[in-house]
Amino acid sequence: MGPAGVTPNLSLFESLADYGKVDIWFVLPQYVNELGQAPEILPKLRSSKLMAVAGEGFLTGNLLVNRDDFLYFAFHPYSGFDFREVEPGVYEHWVVRNEKWSLFQGIFHTFPGAQEINLKDLYVKHPTKPDHWLYWGRSDDIIALADGIKISPSDVQATISAHPSVNECLMVGTGQKFPALLVELNDPKPSDPAALEQLLASIQMQIQKADNSSLYKGYLHNDCIILADPKRPFVRTDKLTVKRQQTLALYQQDIERFYVSRGDEAGWALASSDVDRFSTGSGIP
Repeated sequence: MGPAGVTPNLSLFESLADYGKVDIWFVLPQYVNELGQAPEILPKLRSSKLMAVAGEGFLTGNLLVNRDDFLYFAFHPYSGFDFREVEPGVYEHWVVRNEKWSLFQGIFHTFPGAQEINLKDLYVKHPTKPDHWLYWGRSDDIIALADGIKISPSDVQATISAHPSVNECLMVGTGQKFPALLVELNDPKPSDPAALEQLLASIQMQIQKADNSSLYKGYLHNDCIILADPKRPFVRTDKLTVKRQQTLALYQQDIERFYVSRGDEAGWALASSDVDRFSTGSGIP
């Protein structure tokens, strides 16, 4: 763990390796992935005894397992984890108290009065191996549309974000007839109308791809894009993952205007759950 107040990067790792005499490192996976592509720094870590990694998915395996399984979790049975289906093929993560396993259930020392705890993390099963789980998102991120359909946004967001011009994508639309996609581009949107039209058309092709692979087809419209303002980048954690609720608060007015502009087509009515989650944003007046 590096010095307080300093953003970790490869230069910091190199300086610590040169002058810090570090025996044990504790780092996030994203930095290990970067170190693996920095052959000039790796030899400087040979004197260290251990590198502990935790916090998110890891590109490389720490055990000899099938490469296809690197992103799956296999939890110890004494953890008391229970996975409950909340939509077809998607399971919510619960922890159930078992007095015989108290040594392995530290969360109930933090919440001594609870018998079970909903972590609100979503997982999908491994296609062939039992008790192997792939992280899928958060249950409090699920988009509940006006007709009662509930869409987990993770897969759609990942598909749109795979577009070479897209940095990040967030699906919104709780309480609406159809979802919208708040899209953060890698570069400012083109000022030339023809170039902008071409960019949007290429993103719409990715949207069509996401819709075709979705469990609920036909809900993603071609004109569902809200382009983010480069002056208001998505809010991120230290791990560079997007803080969903803070980002939605930042774009509250933009999202409202989008659905108002669709009128009856969207059946616009900002859901109370969204209103509660939005703090005072700094949307474009």
